Amino acid sequence: MHGLVCIGANKYLRKSSQPMTDYELFQIHMLAWVYEIFRASVNIIDDMVDNGDTRYGNKLSWFKNEDVGMVAAQDSLLLYSSVFSMLREHFSDKPFYFTMLETINKFFWEMNMGQSMDMRFGANFRKTRSLSGFTVEHHNMLGYKKVGYFMYGPIEMGMLMQGLTDPVQFLQAKHISYLLGKFRVDLDDTLDVFGDCGDTGKMATDIAEGKCTWPMVTALQIANNEQIKLLKDNYGRSEPECIQTVKKVFTELRLDDLYREHAKSSYENIVKLIEAPTFKLPPSMFYYGLDIFYKKE
Repeated sequence: MHGLVCIGANKYLRKSSQPMTDYELFQIHMLAWVYEIFRASVNIIDDMVDNGDTRYGNKLSWFKNEDVGMVAAQDSLLLYSSVFSMLREHFSDKPFYFTMLETINKFFWEMNMGQSMDMRFGANFRKTRSLSGFTVEHHNMLGYKKVGYFMYGPIEMGMLMQGLTDPVQFLQAKHISYLLGKFRVDLDDTLDVFGDCGDTGKMATDIAEGKCTWPMVTALQIANNEQIKLLKDNYGRSEPECIQTVKKVFTELRLDDLYREHAKSSYENIVKLIEAPTFKLPPSMFYYGLDIFYKKE
């Protein structure tokens, strides 16, 4: 998907009215592949850290394949290294080349920070059983760090390739991308509880790992004292009966219905921003991801 976003960004931002040459189209597709390979390198490690069994429609996580195992960490490094080889091979003569290198490193830093914060949060909660960290502010920050850059990355790369330099355009693109990232995180958090792993392609682990998620943060805002105690005692535990207790509380609080209302409001807010007269980028560039997430819900 993210590679397609990169291609779309180039398409909507391209200034020339002439048809794309084969070489131009090749370079745009190559840049999209650079980002997909970069993302794959991050996902391999993400699955290893989470001990995730599946990704993308019930396919085994790479490290779970019998002939791969921990060698997947080396594969991740090879993929990450190949990103810079591809950029050097195909774009080293372009004016945006060095900025693109800085951009990739920036994405890698931010996403690793988000992943580290996410994992440390769960480990700390399982140790202290303190609910104080389950705040909207903390969850928003995790969303921006973990997914916001995944959304912004292909758009910024497309903007750089098309020669955009207006700081306002980059700030607007980043802001909308972060909101899309938060939209995606809230959706994934909710599907982890109420979704079917056959549809999501990933095993549900957020409750057992004590993650800071939209359902848990929302539940603590509206639950009564008895429900809060049940969440505190059972959240972050891997025993099936504990997971079922948490899910029962979430169901009692109608969190699946509340999420639908939240998603509708988030969607309408993003549409309002990208359709505003002061928005300096093509709205169509953002509708692709927005509509996918909203329909997936």
